[in-house]
Amino acid sequence: MQNGQDHMEESERYCRKCELAKQYGGGLEEYLLRYLAQLTPEEQAEDVTYARRLACCGKCTWYGEHMCRACGCYVQLRAAVKGQNCPYEKWEQEGETHDTRSGNIL
Repeated sequence: MQNGQDHMEESERYCRKCELAKQYGGGLEEYLLRYLAQLTPEEQAEDVTYARRLACCGKCTWYGEHMCRACGCYVQLRAAVKGQNCPYEKWEQEGETHDTRSGNIL
């Protein structure tokens, strides 16, 4: 019975990507693009910062399928917003500084 319990726990694990896909009728990519398009210039990270963040995340062992498997955020969304940070301080290791008061997870 132990295997049955392990299987049940595994199948009931929360999947943020799956939940958002259900919520947006499979149009998750469209939702992400729409979110990014709605950011005001004041909210947007500079292009060079955005590119540096994405490159850093792309090299990270926690990165997979556009998500950070460590914190659960969508990398493209977090990286696009000014004042965001990597909760594991990997962006800081690449020379970026941030306001530690803003740690919203997208």
